[in-house]
Amino acid sequence: MASRIIVKNLPKHSTEGRLKEYFAEVGEVTDCRLQKTKDGRFRQFAFVGFRQEADAREAVKQLNRSFFDTSKISVELAHAPGSDALARPWSKYAAGSSANERLQNRKAGKKLNADGTDAGAAASDGTAAKDKPKPGANTRRAPIEVKGAKSVRTASIKPTKAGVSNTRVHTEFDSGSEDDADATPALEERKSTAAFDDELDDLAYLKMKAKPAVAADSEEKPAAEPQPEEAVAQPRQKKRLKKKRAKADKAADADDTPKADAAPADAAAVAEAAAAADAEAAAEAKDGTLGGDIGTAEDLESTGRLYVTNLPYGASEDEVRSHFEMLGEVESVAVCKDEDSMKSRGFGYVSYVFPECAVRALSELDLKSFQGRLLRLSPARAKPQPIEPSEEPGGK
Repeated sequence: MASRIIVKNLPKHSTEGRLKEYFAEVGEVTDCRLQKTKDGRFRQFAFVGFRQEADAREAVKQLNRSFFDTSKISVELAHAPGSDALARPWSKYAAGSSANERLQNRKAGKKLNADGTDAGAAASDGTAAKDKPKPGANTRRAPIEVKGAKSVRTASIKPTKAGVSNTRVHTEFDSGSEDDADATPALEERKSTAAFDDELDDLAYLKMKAKPAVAADSEEKPAAEPQPEEAVAQPRQKKRLKKKRAKADKAADADDTPKADAAPADAAAVAEAAAAADAEAAAEAKDGTLGGDIGTAEDLESTGRLYVTNLPYGASEDEVRSHFEMLGEVESVAVCKDEDSMKSRGFGYVSYVFPECAVRALSELDLKSFQGRLLRLSPARAKPQPIEPSEEPGGK
């Protein structure tokens, strides 16, 4: 029997602490996991693990169809991943469901027909999908002719409501010569005004429209002769050249400045980061958390040693031994503990007398429930031999 339950229809504000406290009234809870999407959104169901299988059955009996805050929850026994007793997946987040397949195809840019077949594959036989008539569509559509039209185009659209045609007609008419002749003088007259002069900016236009401050001064002063365009363009070009030269001088000064202070700092930072990464990797490999002690299937066939993770923190070595002895004689069990608190760290090693028993345990006990938690098994390398202290020369 399973010691894990699945709780459905949880409220969106649920937390693991409150859920564990809610089910702790039935028995000792060893695991509680809220299921979330990749972007961290709660899917409103969770898994709860109990130390005893009887507590899991009692939780289903007492708390099924009960209320958690204002939500009526559903509590059922959980099955192992890949079990035949699992119901057919229907969620778009569950692999194997039709909704998940449509989601993956949508991400990949594929289009599906109504029957679920690939539209791109259907068009690969030489007949495009758009050329195939839809059921109930009028295949004999006469071409539309409009008198005096330059071109007529039709486009099919998706109707938004009942009674709206799914075809749109775009007609382009050729303008007559008389209209062009009448419109040309008016257009030229408009373009000749200062308001439509593209070369005239807003400030110059406002100055032209502004009234002179003193009419007498404007009458006495002779009108300034208009400067040619080349004379106006020369000062602008000189200013641009000066700006470019100033930028080039600043860049040259910046390149000439010594960078001796920055280089040692960067080198020291890189060296410290590399040393820290090496130390962290060495510590994790020593603890076995980075897979430093994980072997291959060939190692398992020769050593019969398993690396077990996700162990319940309250499980003792005797309980782990009794669980693995169902598949063969166990030689040794080692649960790794913290040096200061002497509490379990949640992983350990199991060695079988016969390696074939370890191979069988890897296939049958991996991702199976043990005291409410799913065990993760992998082959382990041979146990390292203790290093004997070498005698110093000349010692007694």
